[in-house]
Amino acid sequence: MNRDKIKNKIIKDVIDLYEEVMFGIEKKAQNSKNRAYGGILRETKGSLLEDIAKMLVTGAWEVIMNNSVDHIKFGSSKFKIPIKEDYVNNLVNKKISTYIKKNINDFYYKIGIDLHTYIDNELVLGVECKNYTENAMMKRILFDMKLVNQATGLDNFALLQLESQLGGDYHELKPLKKTIGSSSTRTLLSHFDIEPKIITLLEGKRKVSEPIHKKKYQKKLKPKIVERALYYFADLLKNAV
Repeated sequence: MNRDKIKNKIIKDVIDLYEEVMFGIEKKAQNSKNRAYGGILRETKGSLLEDIAKMLVTGAWEVIMNNSVDHIKFGSSKFKIPIKEDYVNNLVNKKISTYIKKNINDFYYKIGIDLHTYIDNELVLGVECKNYTENAMMKRILFDMKLVNQATGLDNFALLQLESQLGGDYHELKPLKKTIGSSSTRTLLSHFDIEPKIITLLEGKRKVSEPIHKKKYQKKLKPKIVERALYYFADLLKNAV
């Protein structure tokens, strides 16, 4: 099978998975007797997007970059962020400072994002997966990525979202180089020294009153948008290896 046929199969597989899960999610949630309706929706959508992210990153590596999938793997283990020594040394309460110093190995925070991509066991890309993103969520995503950066040195990140609620033109799915963004998101980005590539899969602004798991408001995932995402992930991988 040539590369174009493999690429088209990956695109079809992504769309098939999206439609199978998203267009059947309402029935699954309604039929569940043991789980809260909202919890099932969030979990199913979150798992769907992580699976799509794996398919896109693997496809970008294999088809666009022409590499063996044997070199790529994914993980979600968290990394330890140690407490800052300057903070401990500058504590006004010296008893607390002394206690922390004596137990310094216990003072850390575990941090990670949804999907860590490794090439030959080297961490090369972090992907946060969201059904939609608004700017309060974006602020946390950026902070989490910054902490991962401090823990690992990784500076290559993507935000993969089904829909956008960031404002501006993120929902228009123009080429990323031509995407202006929104005033709020751009302002947040200006306060961090990392900038994730924001990849949106569905056209149109996210509307709270029109959830896309409802048949009335379902959105189609278009082949050209999946292909667009494949090339964006390829660019991210090329920057890292």
